[in-house]
Amino acid sequence: MHQKQRGMTAIGALLIAVLVGVVGLAAIKAGPMYAQGLRVQTVLTDLKKEMDGTNPSPSRVRLALERRLDIESLRIPRDNISLRKGGPGYILQISYENKTRYVADLWLMVVIDKQVEIVR
Repeated sequence: MHQKQRGMTAIGALLIAVLVGVVGLAAIKAGPMYAQGLRVQTVLTDLKKEMDGTNPSPSRVRLALERRLDIESLRIPRDNISLRKGGPGYILQISYENKTRYVADLWLMVVIDKQVEIVR
């Protein structure tokens, strides 16, 4: 009688280890960028809750946003922040790309594009 072989070969185990390593490194590198996007969304949501229905001026909205970004230690260039009139209030949008080196000349990029409508 012949027995069936069971288990994994050394090459199979090595391939799985490499795959887990590649995915793990990507998660380690992209995790902080993803967390930053979540913090941006939280800042915008909290700002909307604070400003809705208070008839804020654009300068008041910008000042409140800058304070919240400073508290969260988020450094976002002014060029990536847009405040424009829209509907019954203002549309506040933060849009930028965050990238980090993955391996050699390969990069990971997270695009953050969040917006809220602040009703006057």
